[in-house]
Amino acid sequence: MICRNCGKTNVIKNGKAKESQKYKCKNCNFQFIHELKIDPDIKQESVLLYKLGVSIPKISKIFNISTVNVFNWLKEPNRFCKKGKLIVLTPSQKDEEGPSVFLEILENE
Repeated sequence: MICRNCGKTNVIKNGKAKESQKYKCKNCNFQFIHELKIDPDIKQESVLLYKLGVSIPKISKIFNISTVNVFNWLKEPNRFCKKGKLIVLTPSQKDEEGPSVFLEILENE
């Protein structure tokens, strides 16, 4: 574990906050909660896949994330979709697995 304030590795556990482990840096006394950051693009793609009909368990397997995360993102889909983007769905060429849909995200002017 690395301190977000000073970058040192001299960090110890320091209690819990809402079921999340708290840490304290012994060098600068900075307290923090270690949170795994998920790429915003994964959040946006998850919401879009769900809107295209992909199930929550399948989305969680695709991105190797929990189904709870996907479900929570779906509660506020606009929060995770980038502003100024236009989504265009067009049929792609038929391949060996059958017809599919091509998703293109364009800048909206």
